[in-house]
Amino acid sequence: MPKQESVVVLFGNPNPQMQVRQPDGTTVSVPAEHLNQSVTRVEIPVLHSEEKTELSLSTDNDRGLLGVAAILGDEYRRYSVHVYEHEQIMAVHAAGAKPDWVSSTDAGLQAALAAYFGCPVGEPVAVLTEKGRDALHEQHIGTSAQPTSFFYGALSPSKTSVSASDTTLSEEITTSEGGLLRAAMTFAHTAGTNTSTLTHTWTANSHDSLPVTLAKWANFNKSVSGGTMGEEDLLSSTATLSASGDNSTVTFTLTAG
Repeated sequence: MPKQESVVVLFGNPNPQMQVRQPDGTTVSVPAEHLNQSVTRVEIPVLHSEEKTELSLSTDNDRGLLGVAAILGDEYRRYSVHVYEHEQIMAVHAAGAKPDWVSSTDAGLQAALAAYFGCPVGEPVAVLTEKGRDALHEQHIGTSAQPTSFFYGALSPSKTSVSASDTTLSEEITTSEGGLLRAAMTFAHTAGTNTSTLTHTWTANSHDSLPVTLAKWANFNKSVSGGTMGEEDLLSSTATLSASGDNSTVTFTLTAG
Protein backbone atom coordinates (compact mmCIF):
# COMPACT_ATOMS: atom_id res chain seq x y z
CA MET A 1 0.00 0.00 0.00
CA PRO A 2 1.56 3.35 -1.01
CA LYS A 3 2.47 5.72 1.80
CA GLN A 4 0.06 8.65 2.11
CA GLU A 5 1.76 11.99 1.60
CA SER A 6 1.56 14.54 4.37
CA VAL A 7 -0.65 17.62 4.00
CA VAL A 8 0.81 21.12 4.32
CA VAL A 9 -1.16 24.17 5.42
CA LEU A 10 0.14 27.75 5.17
CA PHE A 11 -1.44 30.70 7.00
CA GLY A 12 -0.79 34.39 6.45
CA ASN A 13 -0.08 35.36 10.07
CA PRO A 14 -0.90 39.03 10.80
CA ASN A 15 0.21 38.88 14.45
CA PRO A 16 3.31 36.67 14.91
CA GLN A 17 3.97 35.60 18.50
CA MET A 18 7.05 34.35 20.31
CA GLN A 19 7.27 32.26 23.46
CA VAL A 20 9.02 33.90 26.41
CA ARG A 21 10.06 31.92 29.48
CA GLN A 22 9.11 33.48 32.81
CA PRO A 23 11.20 33.35 36.01
CA ASP A 24 8.88 30.65 37.40
CA GLY A 25 9.58 28.42 34.41
CA THR A 26 6.28 28.99 32.61
CA THR A 27 6.07 30.48 29.13
CA VAL A 28 3.83 33.20 27.75
CA SER A 29 3.13 34.39 24.22
CA VAL A 30 4.10 37.95 23.36
CA PRO A 31 4.14 39.79 20.01
CA ALA A 32 7.36 39.19 18.10
CA GLU A 33 8.99 42.63 18.04
CA HIS A 34 11.10 41.76 15.00
CA LEU A 35 8.09 40.67 12.91
CA ASN A 36 4.80 42.27 11.98
CA GLN A 37 3.78 39.54 9.56
CA SER A 38 4.83 35.99 8.79
CA VAL A 39 3.72 32.71 7.25
CA THR A 40 2.78 29.94 9.67
CA ARG A 41 3.41 26.47 8.24
CA VAL A 42 1.67 23.34 9.57
CA GLU A 43 2.33 19.81 8.34
CA ILE A 44 -0.20 17.04 8.95
CA PRO A 45 1.17 13.48 8.60
CA VAL A 46 -2.21 11.96 7.73
CA LEU A 47 -5.71 13.42 7.34
CA HIS A 48 -8.40 11.94 9.58
CA SER A 49 -10.86 9.67 7.82
CA GLU A 50 -14.55 10.51 7.95
CA GLU A 51 -15.04 7.54 10.30
CA LYS A 52 -12.40 8.79 12.74
CA THR A 53 -13.86 12.30 12.62
CA GLU A 54 -17.36 11.02 13.37
CA LEU A 55 -15.96 9.02 16.29
CA SER A 56 -14.38 12.20 17.69
CA LEU A 57 -17.71 14.01 17.31
CA SER A 58 -19.78 11.20 18.84
CA THR A 59 -19.42 12.50 22.41
CA ASP A 60 -19.86 15.91 24.00
CA ASN A 61 -16.56 15.77 25.87
CA ASP A 62 -15.09 18.57 23.76
CA ARG A 63 -17.60 21.36 23.29
CA GLY A 64 -15.08 23.39 21.29
CA LEU A 65 -14.80 20.68 18.65
CA LEU A 66 -18.57 20.35 18.44
CA GLY A 67 -18.84 24.11 17.99
CA VAL A 68 -16.40 24.04 15.09
CA ALA A 69 -18.38 21.20 13.46
CA ALA A 70 -21.58 23.18 13.82
CA ILE A 71 -20.03 26.21 12.10
CA LEU A 72 -18.59 24.11 9.26
CA GLY A 73 -21.87 22.33 8.57
CA ASP A 74 -22.31 19.18 6.53
CA GLU A 75 -20.16 20.31 3.61
CA TYR A 76 -16.95 20.51 5.63
CA ARG A 77 -17.83 18.37 8.66
CA ARG A 78 -15.21 15.73 7.84
CA TYR A 79 -12.48 18.36 8.44
CA SER A 80 -13.79 19.41 11.87
CA VAL A 81 -10.92 17.92 13.88
CA HIS A 82 -8.24 19.51 11.71
CA VAL A 83 -9.95 22.90 11.63
CA TYR A 84 -10.27 22.78 15.42
CA GLU A 85 -6.56 21.95 15.73
CA HIS A 86 -5.63 24.80 13.40
CA GLU A 87 -7.76 27.22 15.42
CA GLN A 88 -5.69 26.27 18.46
CA ILE A 89 -2.48 26.69 16.48
CA MET A 90 -3.52 30.20 15.44
CA ALA A 91 -4.37 30.96 19.06
CA VAL A 92 -0.72 30.33 19.93
CA HIS A 93 1.07 31.63 16.85
CA ALA A 94 -1.16 34.65 16.19
CA ALA A 95 -2.80 35.25 19.58
CA GLY A 96 -6.12 34.25 18.07
CA ALA A 97 -5.95 36.67 15.14
CA LYS A 98 -7.71 35.56 11.97
CA PRO A 99 -5.30 34.56 9.17
CA ASP A 100 -5.01 36.93 6.22
CA TRP A 101 -5.13 33.95 3.83
CA VAL A 102 -4.83 30.18 3.83
CA SER A 103 -3.29 27.72 1.40
CA SER A 104 -3.05 23.93 1.55
CA THR A 105 -1.94 20.98 -0.54
CA ASP A 106 -5.36 19.45 0.21
CA ALA A 107 -8.10 21.39 -1.60
CA GLY A 108 -10.89 20.20 0.71
CA LEU A 109 -9.10 21.18 3.92
CA GLN A 110 -8.12 24.49 2.33
CA ALA A 111 -11.75 25.27 1.53
CA ALA A 112 -12.89 24.26 5.02
CA LEU A 113 -10.28 26.48 6.71
CA ALA A 114 -11.09 29.43 4.44
CA ALA A 115 -14.81 29.02 5.18
CA TYR A 116 -14.25 28.76 8.93
CA PHE A 117 -11.87 31.71 9.25
CA GLY A 118 -13.57 33.78 6.55
CA CYS A 119 -10.29 34.48 4.75
CA PRO A 120 -9.13 34.33 1.11
CA VAL A 121 -7.66 31.18 -0.41
CA GLY A 122 -4.10 31.20 -1.72
CA GLU A 123 -0.90 33.05 -0.94
CA PRO A 124 -0.88 36.46 -2.65
CA VAL A 125 1.10 36.55 -5.90
CA ALA A 126 2.36 39.70 -7.57
CA VAL A 127 0.72 40.62 -10.88
CA LEU A 128 2.84 41.93 -13.75
CA THR A 129 0.83 44.80 -15.17
CA GLU A 130 0.24 45.18 -18.89
CA LYS A 131 2.24 48.44 -18.99
CA GLY A 132 4.98 46.80 -16.92
CA ARG A 133 5.11 43.89 -19.37
CA ASP A 134 5.50 46.30 -22.29
CA ALA A 135 8.35 48.07 -20.50
CA LEU A 136 9.98 44.74 -19.66
CA HIS A 137 10.20 43.86 -23.35
CA GLU A 138 11.58 47.31 -24.19
CA GLN A 139 14.22 47.02 -21.46
CA HIS A 140 15.30 43.56 -22.55
CA ILE A 141 15.50 43.74 -26.34
CA GLY A 142 14.24 47.18 -27.37
CA THR A 143 16.41 49.34 -29.61
CA SER A 144 15.01 52.70 -28.47
CA ALA A 145 15.70 54.53 -25.21
CA GLN A 146 15.35 52.12 -22.29
CA PRO A 147 12.51 52.64 -19.75
CA THR A 148 13.69 53.56 -16.26
CA SER A 149 14.04 50.62 -13.86
CA PHE A 150 11.12 49.72 -11.60
CA PHE A 151 12.75 49.95 -8.18
CA TYR A 152 10.58 52.57 -6.49
CA GLY A 153 8.20 50.86 -4.05
CA ALA A 154 4.84 52.29 -2.99
CA LEU A 155 2.38 51.31 -0.26
CA SER A 156 -1.40 51.35 0.13
CA PRO A 157 -4.01 50.34 2.73
CA SER A 158 -6.32 49.12 -0.05
CA LYS A 159 -7.32 45.46 0.04
CA THR A 160 -8.92 45.43 -3.40
CA SER A 161 -7.74 42.67 -5.73
CA VAL A 162 -4.97 43.42 -8.21
CA SER A 163 -5.35 43.35 -11.99
CA ALA A 164 -2.93 43.31 -14.89
CA SER A 165 -4.84 46.25 -16.37
CA ASP A 166 -4.18 48.48 -13.33
CA THR A 167 -2.06 51.55 -14.07
CA THR A 168 -2.11 53.16 -10.62
CA LEU A 169 -1.93 51.87 -7.05
CA SER A 170 -5.34 52.44 -5.48
CA GLU A 171 -5.16 54.59 -2.33
CA GLU A 172 -1.39 54.97 -2.65
CA ILE A 173 0.00 56.69 0.45
CA THR A 174 1.18 60.14 -0.62
CA THR A 175 1.21 62.09 2.66
CA SER A 176 3.60 65.01 2.28
CA GLU A 177 6.87 64.45 4.19
CA GLY A 178 5.57 61.15 5.53
CA GLY A 179 7.77 58.11 6.00
CA LEU A 180 5.51 55.84 3.97
CA LEU A 181 5.97 57.57 0.62
CA ARG A 182 7.46 55.92 -2.46
CA ALA A 183 11.02 54.88 -1.79
CA ALA A 184 13.97 53.43 -3.67
CA MET A 185 14.16 49.74 -2.77
CA THR A 186 17.39 47.73 -2.53
CA PHE A 187 17.97 45.36 -5.45
CA ALA A 188 19.69 42.01 -4.93
CA HIS A 189 20.50 39.16 -7.29
CA THR A 190 22.87 36.20 -7.01
CA ALA A 191 24.60 35.33 -10.26
CA GLY A 192 23.47 32.03 -11.71
CA THR A 193 20.09 32.06 -9.97
CA ASN A 194 16.62 32.70 -11.37
CA THR A 195 15.34 35.19 -8.81
CA SER A 196 15.93 38.80 -7.80
CA THR A 197 14.59 40.77 -4.85
CA LEU A 198 13.63 44.32 -3.96
CA THR A 199 13.63 45.13 -0.24
CA HIS A 200 12.86 48.24 1.79
CA THR A 201 11.84 49.12 5.33
CA TRP A 202 9.30 51.92 5.64
CA THR A 203 9.20 53.77 8.98
CA ALA A 204 6.21 55.93 9.90
CA ASN A 205 6.87 59.45 11.15
CA SER A 206 4.91 62.31 12.69
CA HIS A 207 3.61 63.46 9.30
CA ASP A 208 1.87 60.18 8.52
CA SER A 209 -1.83 59.64 9.20
CA LEU A 210 -1.79 56.89 11.82
CA PRO A 211 -2.81 54.24 12.53
CA VAL A 212 -2.67 52.77 9.04
CA THR A 213 -2.85 49.15 7.95
CA LEU A 214 -0.59 48.41 5.01
CA ALA A 215 -2.16 45.88 2.65
CA LYS A 216 -0.82 46.43 -0.87
CA TRP A 217 2.47 47.20 -2.60
CA ALA A 218 3.54 48.15 -6.11
CA ASN A 219 6.70 49.22 -7.90
CA PHE A 220 7.12 52.15 -10.26
CA ASN A 221 9.81 53.61 -12.47
CA LYS A 222 9.37 57.10 -11.06
CA SER A 223 10.23 58.23 -7.54
CA VAL A 224 7.50 60.70 -6.60
CA SER A 225 4.26 60.24 -8.54
CA GLY A 226 3.09 59.03 -11.90
CA GLY A 227 5.39 56.81 -13.94
CA THR A 228 4.61 53.26 -15.03
CA MET A 229 3.54 50.66 -12.48
CA GLY A 230 5.43 47.41 -13.05
CA GLU A 231 4.12 44.88 -10.54
CA GLU A 232 1.31 45.03 -7.98
CA ASP A 233 0.70 42.73 -5.05
CA LEU A 234 -1.44 42.28 -1.97
CA LEU A 235 0.96 41.79 0.95
CA SER A 236 1.14 38.23 2.27
CA SER A 237 0.05 39.67 5.64
CA THR A 238 -1.19 43.15 6.49
CA ALA A 239 0.88 45.34 8.82
CA THR A 240 -0.62 47.97 11.11
CA LEU A 241 1.56 50.96 12.00
CA SER A 242 0.14 52.82 14.99
CA ALA A 243 2.78 55.33 16.04
CA SER A 244 5.73 57.30 14.72
CA GLY A 245 8.70 54.94 14.57
CA ASP A 246 6.68 51.84 13.71
CA ASN A 247 8.04 50.17 10.61
CA SER A 248 7.35 47.45 8.08
CA THR A 249 9.73 45.67 5.72
CA VAL A 250 8.55 44.56 2.28
CA THR A 251 10.51 42.09 0.16
CA PHE A 252 9.44 41.50 -3.43
CA THR A 253 10.83 38.40 -5.16
CA LEU A 254 10.87 38.26 -8.95
CA THR A 255 11.29 34.84 -10.55
CA ALA A 256 12.18 34.82 -14.24
CA GLY A 257 9.87 32.77 -16.44
